[in-house]
Amino acid sequence: MKTPNIDLLDIHDRYVDGKINLEQAIKETRVLLPLEDHKIEELLLSLERENVVQFPSREEEEDKSCENIVFTLDSSNLFATVTLEGEDDPDESA
Repeated sequence: MKTPNIDLLDIHDRYVDGKINLEQAIKETRVLLPLEDHKIEELLLSLERENVVQFPSREEEEDKSCENIVFTLDSSNLFATVTLEGEDDPDESA
């Protein structure tokens, strides 16, 4: 028989591993913990996630310097490249 603690650890692990997103983790946690969504979100955002591309935060989105960021995902090699538009290609200058 599962307990709420085991369920919370399962949600935690799936969120950290990138198997569920923040919204899903909040929804599932809300069923088990009598906390407001923003408190659950705060808790989840404090965790370091694995295998997840980190996009700019909401505060960074408001910062105009982030509008030149380009994310390139290559699923064949399982990595992401982040470049700034207009930045010289380091391979070309070598």
